[in-house]
Amino acid sequence: MRYLASCFLLPLATTYGALATGDSPLGHHHPGPIHGHYTHQSSTESRYEATISLGYDSRYVTEGRDNLDGDPLLHGTLELSFHDFLVGAWYAQSPTNSYDEFNLWLEYGFALGDVEGYVGVNHLRFPDDNEHDNEVGFGLSYGELPWGLVVGVDAYYSFGADGFFAEAALSREFRPCDWLTLEPGIVFGWNEGYVSSGHRGANHLAAAISAIIPLGEIAELSAYLSYNFAVNSSPLQSPDDDLLKDFFYGGAAVSFTF
Repeated sequence: MRYLASCFLLPLATTYGALATGDSPLGHHHPGPIHGHYTHQSSTESRYEATISLGYDSRYVTEGRDNLDGDPLLHGTLELSFHDFLVGAWYAQSPTNSYDEFNLWLEYGFALGDVEGYVGVNHLRFPDDNEHDNEVGFGLSYGELPWGLVVGVDAYYSFGADGFFAEAALSREFRPCDWLTLEPGIVFGWNEGYVSSGHRGANHLAAAISAIIPLGEIAELSAYLSYNFAVNSSPLQSPDDDLLKDFFYGGAAVSFTF
C-alpha cells in the first residue's frame, strides 16, 4: 500500500498547477483517429503493426456533446500500420440505446523537425439511420515546450454538414512508476458548422486525466475520467446545443498490439 500511494501521489506533488491535456481521454472515444494524434515513424522503424482494442465509455461524447443523452457506448477498433500510413476500422454500439456506428479511415503521418502531424480521411456509416458521411482532417503537435508540455491542434471537415470543427489541447505525460503512465490535461473546442444546428464559435472546454497500465508485452489497459464544460450553449436558438452541457464521463479500454 505504501508503494501504491507514492506512485499516485508523486505526479500531484511535481506537477500541481501545470496546464496539461491527454489526447486519449479527450479524443480517443471519437470515431477514428481523425480526432487524435498520429505518431510519426522514421524510415528506420518501417514495419507492419496491428492493434486491436475493446472499450467502454460511460457516455458517447464528441464535440462537447453527450450524443446519447447519458447512455453508454461499447466499441472495438482494428488498426493496421506500415511506415507512415495507418488504416483503421471502428465499430460502436450502445447497450441501452438503438444506436450503432461504423468508421473506416486512412491516415498519413509526418514530421517537420520537432512538429509531428497527420492528414487523413474518414468514412462514417450509421446503419440504424441508413446514413453516411465523409470527413477529411489533420493534426499537428509540438512536444518541446517547457515542463514537458505538449501542445496540439486537430481540425476536421464534414462533407455532409459542410462545416468543420477544431480542438486545441495542452498535455503533459509522466510516469510515477514503471507500471503506470498518467496524462492530465485540457482541451478547447470550436464549432464552425460541423454541428450544423449548434451555435458557431467557442464550443466547450474539457479537463481530463488518463492512466495507462501495461499488461505484459503486447497488451495494455487504459482508463480516463473527464469533465466537460459547455461554452455558450443556447438550446432555444440552436437545437443541437440541447446535448451541449456540463457533465462527468469516463471509460476504459484494453488493447493488444502485434
